[in-house]
Amino acid sequence: MRKWMFAWPALVATLLLSLAVWAQGASKVVSKPPGTATIASTGTFQVAIAYNSGRLGGFIQNNGTNTMFVYFAGKATDCSAAAENTSAQLAPPGLSTAGDNVNFAYAMNRKVDEICITGTSGDSYSFSEDINAPP
Repeated sequence: MRKWMFAWPALVATLLLSLAVWAQGASKVVSKPPGTATIASTGTFQVAIAYNSGRLGGFIQNNGTNTMFVYFAGKATDCSAAAENTSAQLAPPGLSTAGDNVNFAYAMNRKVDEICITGTSGDSYSFSEDINAPP
């Protein structure tokens, strides 16, 4: 019985130390500030958000006056494989509504892909991403 009494504090200390080490190793989610950009060339897909292995999710929103198309390229692919018929279509803002947006996350299995966009030259869009930052 006495042996357990002396071992108990050491066991508790070991557990607390392990918990502290685990907590320090945990990562945190950081939301990058939203940005804006414009479509460079009508009908040509361009990179909206580059590949990022630490990305957890984000969004793209159409702020222009015309329809835009968002394509999720594979992490080893680029925008050259993009096509409107395999892309998410984003309507422009209406008189009383904001433009369509697409949210992407881990659940979509599109979190790290290069994200491409096309539309009409000069139309703007907003974008943001959440990343997994080290502690």
